[in-house]
Amino acid sequence: LSENNRIVSVVNGFFESNTESFELGYSDPRCRELGMRYIQKNGQNNFNRSTKFETDNFSYETLRMENGICEGQELRNLTPIECNLDFLGYISFAKGCYIGQELTARTHFKGIIRKRIFPIKINCSLNDTALQAGNVVTDENDSKMGELIALNSQNNVGLAMLKIESVEGAVQKLKVLAKDGQQIEISPFKPKSWWPKNFDPKTGKASAAKT
Repeated sequence: LSENNRIVSVVNGFFESNTESFELGYSDPRCRELGMRYIQKNGQNNFNRSTKFETDNFSYETLRMENGICEGQELRNLTPIECNLDFLGYISFAKGCYIGQELTARTHFKGIIRKRIFPIKINCSLNDTALQAGNVVTDENDSKMGELIALNSQNNVGLAMLKIESVEGAVQKLKVLAKDGQQIEISPFKPKSWWPKNFDPKTGKASAAKT
């Protein structure tokens, strides 16, 4: 972007008929809850008062984590399927080619996925330094279930790479060991807006449609 433009996000809202200040607009293709994105000229705002208008990074990051969407550095050193990119429309299994296609396609068609990224709620108030990305997540028996990927401690939400069994199975409590030694309980959940209704926890994938 040039210094004369900015990106804004609009959630559950609409703008007035005068759109001269907009260079480009589109729906976020990953998740409808993330609303619309616009490239707008700086200093312009033609959204009406009924619009939930979020331009600050804090609001967007909170909404994104609540919907289980990872991006940027959060994707580093992880496979596309572990990051749910197969569920979010990032990947085509009918065409190619792209870097990592062979591994991704083999995992999709023949493999078993044992862990994925899930949104989490943190069940207590935190300060900014209590938890951080990379902290290990364990069950009540101290068995490792995964690790934190990202965190918004002010709103007590985050993302964690977790074994699917820890979300779908009989595990009742998950906890994270903070650097001050405190054990903090977290609750993972599946995003309602895009998580497949035909998800099979045994394979970690959406089951094939019956013919």
